[in-house]
Amino acid sequence: MIEMNSEKSRILDLLEQGRITVDEAVMLLEALGEKNAKEMTKRYRRGDKKNDFDEKASKIVDEIGKKINYFIENLGQYFSEGIERAGDFAGSFAGKRRFERNIRGTVRDGAKVEIRTYGSVDIRGIDSPGGEFRLELFIRADDEDEADALLRDAFQIRTSEDEIFLDLRERRETWVDAVLYLPRNFRYDLQIHSVNGRIRLNDLDLAAANLETVNGRVLVERCSGETVNVKTLNGSIDAIGSFKVLDAATQNGSIEYSLLGDSTSASLNSTNGPLRVRLPVSERFDYNIEARTVWGRIFLDLPVRNLEVNRERENYLHATTMAVASYPKDQVVRLQAGTSNGSITILPLENQ
Repeated sequence: MIEMNSEKSRILDLLEQGRITVDEAVMLLEALGEKNAKEMTKRYRRGDKKNDFDEKASKIVDEIGKKINYFIENLGQYFSEGIERAGDFAGSFAGKRRFERNIRGTVRDGAKVEIRTYGSVDIRGIDSPGGEFRLELFIRADDEDEADALLRDAFQIRTSEDEIFLDLRERRETWVDAVLYLPRNFRYDLQIHSVNGRIRLNDLDLAAANLETVNGRVLVERCSGETVNVKTLNGSIDAIGSFKVLDAATQNGSIEYSLLGDSTSASLNSTNGPLRVRLPVSERFDYNIEARTVWGRIFLDLPVRNLEVNRERENYLHATTMAVASYPKDQVVRLQAGTSNGSITILPLENQ
């Protein structure tokens, strides 16, 4: 097994050589348990140009192929310890049972919700005129007494009308799945961090949301919001809803995004995964679409009369709507989509 320090040094070497970006290095270091990953990579931030569309698209295919192959070949080494940790989890649960514990209370509009866990997080909007919420915790333990002891002594839990805070990571071998039911008529500020678990949001209004998971999928279904940031390592991202700003990034996973609302600014980036986007079609919309793939194809099919492809190369596409006086534009759709190893497909929104 490769030592932790050797893993971190290898990641920093790749960053120094320009083979991975600063953001990719931070995610890899954090997956190895490094708490100061951002500080360790701070000095490289200014020189990071991997996301520059024009520069990336203009490189010759041979050089691109070498970089992608190098990165893929070394992924197993980067995540070897993470896989072993997952094995430790599975081993520690042998013979354990799943116990449910419930917490109830009231919450009000604008409340902050923060959850940190080794497990899955599921947050659902419900009808609750009085502002009541319900929290269900599913704790892996040997017996009822151990589950109660963990809830009482090991976890940090605070609830009030303004805040719901859960830190369920007291011991790495403790796996807790959380299901939270919130009034759908309120708006929330969400901070969700999970390891080895899925994050799912359904039917919520979000003032802001930061969602991060390692070895898990992120699903944002029928939600609306101002600013939504999603990061996952070894997992896919699926988002359906109306967001003013959506920033989604994954390594080793796909991204699917369906815009149900009007104006949006979306940035979608994947390493080793395809992107699939569905956008509403309207003459009222001013589209600005930029797509880049290193190793894959780009397919754009939006039946908009005034949509014009300004620049197009094998791995790069830029399309905007032309100004036409008879079709005033009062909504803006800005999309930046990039992947290093996968296709990009942009289609009209169908009935969802």
